[in-house]
Amino acid sequence: MIIDSIRNAGNYFDTIPHMKEAFECLEKNAGTDPWSGRLEFDGGYILLQSGETKSCDEGLFEAHRKYLDVQVLLDGAEMLVYNDIAYLEVKEAYDAERDREMSAGEGALIEMRPGFFCVLYPTDGHKACRDNGTHTSYRKAVIKLLID
Repeated sequence: MIIDSIRNAGNYFDTIPHMKEAFECLEKNAGTDPWSGRLEFDGGYILLQSGETKSCDEGLFEAHRKYLDVQVLLDGAEMLVYNDIAYLEVKEAYDAERDREMSAGEGALIEMRPGFFCVLYPTDGHKACRDNGTHTSYRKAVIKLLID
């Protein structure tokens, strides 16, 4: 997993396939209103999301194999619950059509702040859009980068 500021995203353009195209697409559509839907670009797509966080204890961890998950928090606040999938118990086997495996277990809480992003690899189990007791609103972009 990588966590960094959006202002440093360019540092990864040469090492993470399709990341440059993703951030160019995101910048081009920054004023999208209402903030929801799906944007396509060469090498993946972006899901525009907004909502309210859920408790860290709710739900299962997810992990992906076909796409890297790049989560960009634009407004609000959220916690990300993280653990390596080797330490989680698979509850739903990998579904290639949905590109996800669902698991249960404990994880570390990572506070995401507006203007930051995280890159989640296939070994990174995660529960996004969480909180540690106080529900908050968020607006984010979830970028799916095709793994070549």
